[in-house]
Amino acid sequence: MGAHESAMIQVNFNRLAEFYFPGEHVSGEIFFQNKHDRLKVEEIFIEIVDVLAYKTTESRSSTDSNGSSTTEYYNDYHHVPFFTNRVLLARSDGLQ
Repeated sequence: MGAHESAMIQVNFNRLAEFYFPGEHVSGEIFFQNKHDRLKVEEIFIEIVDVLAYKTTESRSSTDSNGSSTTEYYNDYHHVPFFTNRVLLARSDGLQ
């Protein structure tokens, strides 16, 4: 956020979920606490990001000097954002 210890923001959604689906209603509250007069909030927005996620597995085999072979598996998790939408929730009118 860039405000460090001078401000605190907390977002509480109506329910805890890792995923929300199209058409689902999402609601909650935003709490903002400001300890300094010079710090002003210009706008509050939320970014909705759609991410394509997938896992790949790589196997690596090796044989030791006794002829015993070992196979190890390595998982890699990929996240590719493909859509971002910024929704403005509030904007200061300069007097607040």
